[in-house]
Amino acid sequence: MAMIDRYKKKGGFVQLLNLIETTAPAKAEKFLQMIAEESPVWEAEIRKKCISLDRMSTWNQTYLMEVFPRLTPNVIGTALSSLPEEKKQIFLGALAFSERRKVEDFLKEAKPQPGEVASCQMKIINEVRAMVSQGALKLDKVDAELAIPENIEDQLNSGMSPSASAKDIDVAFDSVAASAGVPASGGGSSSEELMLLRKKIVSLTQENQLLKQQLQTMKDKLDTIRKAAA
Repeated sequence: MAMIDRYKKKGGFVQLLNLIETTAPAKAEKFLQMIAEESPVWEAEIRKKCISLDRMSTWNQTYLMEVFPRLTPNVIGTALSSLPEEKKQIFLGALAFSERRKVEDFLKEAKPQPGEVASCQMKIINEVRAMVSQGALKLDKVDAELAIPENIEDQLNSGMSPSASAKDIDVAFDSVAASAGVPASGGGSSSEELMLLRKKIVSLTQENQLLKQQLQTMKDKLDTIRKAAA
């Protein structure tokens, strides 16, 4: 059985994402390489949706203040110990004065091992995922690029990335045109044809995504009707 086969069902993407996020970095990278061999679309989307402390350091402090009070000072201190000072300060700023003092004292005295650091960073990520699952944290508000569409497995199984945008398609189109030796912009009938084709691709992609969403909605309604009739 291919690695991602068991994760193609509804909810499987989040399960696979959690596996990658809570695995040691070197091993997680090996998993991602295996996934890329099976489906580059799945691999790319997992990388885009992974939560890390680096990513969290870009969040609004308001959201960090919801996460970090749920964790012990030792866990926070251990997780932050490997970060650059500027990022440590971002996370410390999310703590109440007394808790911040405890973490700062811990950072001065403790010298955690790499394995302990990785484990505590995973605990923070697990806490974030738990909050998302419980509805206590809304990723579409916190960091919209990390939000996971409800029917993401269907979209990925069809070979289409839910994160793909018209801009992404334009970039890919220009790359293909360049490799073929055809100018993607400029004068001439060839350029005009390419521009029309690009617009058509964008339009068809958007229509395809809309149809997939509508199909998933219909499937969900049908499942609800079947369960009610059972």
